[in-house]
Parts: sequence; C-alpha cells; structure tokens
Amino acid sequence: MSRVLYIINPGGHGGTGIRVWEKFQTLWPEQIAPEHAIITKRPGHGREIASSAEGYDILAAVGGDGT
Repeated sequence: MSRVLYIINPGGHGGTGIRVWEKFQTLWPEQIAPEHAIITKRPGHGREIASSAEGYDILAAVGGDGT
C-alpha cells in the first residue's frame, strides 16, 4: 500500500481547502491518521513540508487556490 502525505492549505480560496479536506475525509473509505495530514501555516509552508517529506510514495496537495 502506498504511503500518502496530505498537505492542506486551509486558507486557499476563502477557506475552500479546509472544507474540501473535511468532505474528503467523510468520503474516503479508510481513516487517515493525523500524522499523514499537515495543515499549512503560512505561504511557502507547503513547499517546505513537501521538500522534507521522507518515506512517502505520494504527496497530495489539498487547496482551493489552484493546487
């Protein structure tokens, strides 16, 4: 099974990113462990998270601003 890291931009497009993330979690058949989902805190933070992520097969960007 692939290891996925979700990088969530909560403020993208007026908060769409966090709403999409919350909806996705209700639809996804498996529970996503909190350590596999990181909410960004500032511009550029998602890039920092992605560049330092180790041990993941997939990096999934959840936004609302075009990600």
